[in-house]
Amino acid sequence: MVGLTHSVDKSLLTKTIISVEEHLSSNKSKEILFNLREQFDDPIVALQDTDWELPGEVQRTFYSVFNLLEACLGNTENSFGDLTIYVSINQAIDALDISKTLTFEEIKEMIYDRKNGR
Repeated sequence: MVGLTHSVDKSLLTKTIISVEEHLSSNKSKEILFNLREQFDDPIVALQDTDWELPGEVQRTFYSVFNLLEACLGNTENSFGDLTIYVSINQAIDALDISKTLTFEEIKEMIYDRKNGR
């Protein structure tokens, strides 16, 4: 709606990543994750409705963390039938590439190292 303002906790992405890591390493209750998921509702709708515009790499990062949370909550596929974790990883890689944080070769090396336990 016209005139609405949207606010997002500036630490939402950091809190989400930390909470996902804690959940995966100690199998803690998903209650915190569900609470974080609720905080994504308004911003995700605003992004999808183009009521909130972010630079490309920031938007991809936002969606990547959201999809990581979705995967951790057991939502393994998105509405298009794609694996949620796969989408999350690709969005993160895209954000790194667009922002020139890492080169494509550095990204490939990082993925290779992770897959091979380095």
